[in-house]
Amino acid sequence: MRQILMSGNTANAMQRALHTFVMKSDSRRRYFKLPNSGPITGTVKVVIVKAPLLENIHMVQDHTPSFHEPCSCQIEFSDCHLKEFTFDGYAISQPVILSDPSIAKNACANIKLSKWQDGTPEAGLRAFALLNQFSQAKSITFDGSEGIFRFNKELLNSAVVRDCLTSTLKVVKFGRVNGYKHELCLSKFFMENGTVLERMSFSLASQELGKSKVMEDFKENLFSFKKGFSFAVVEFSYD
Repeated sequence: MRQILMSGNTANAMQRALHTFVMKSDSRRRYFKLPNSGPITGTVKVVIVKAPLLENIHMVQDHTPSFHEPCSCQIEFSDCHLKEFTFDGYAISQPVILSDPSIAKNACANIKLSKWQDGTPEAGLRAFALLNQFSQAKSITFDGSEGIFRFNKELLNSAVVRDCLTSTLKVVKFGRVNGYKHELCLSKFFMENGTVLERMSFSLASQELGKSKVMEDFKENLFSFKKGFSFAVVEFSYD
């Protein structure tokens, strides 16, 4: 068997007297999928997935978190060697943890957060924490900078600069850029801390935006920031 499939109902049906549930596999399971689920709730506080051959994690969450929602459990992945991690949903209802960042050393992480209005600040913090799990990843694609930055301006400004920013990160790409403040602040973080950056790409949401006063101001502010790198190409294009 090469796939671990766990639905929200299956997870919630775990023994409710437990605080920690360990899912351990010595077989040839390479794929973990948690599809279209709400948060895993109940008395289980931690779900630990141990699968040495696990390479692909795919989590989909159509559920929108609410303020009154009970705290959900933490999902931790351990003893695996990831090649790909995908999260696609409105927000992150439960903390997702890697036991060690090195298990995603050669992984491509794809995180997409849809816009949502009634989520909790805690969910935004989980998104920031999830990104931190991939400090050694081969590449990160993050779609949802507005959602994470809405709750984490101070956290971003005081964030510990990860080793990957100072030693390996060479290319940063921003998609569907509109010239918003949160996009500018996130760009500033990479420009100031990405000491080995070689290229920063901004793909604008529309061609008309390229000639607008908003984008003129965006570029002016962008190029005024202190630069951590000695030389890098900064380019703008259209979707």
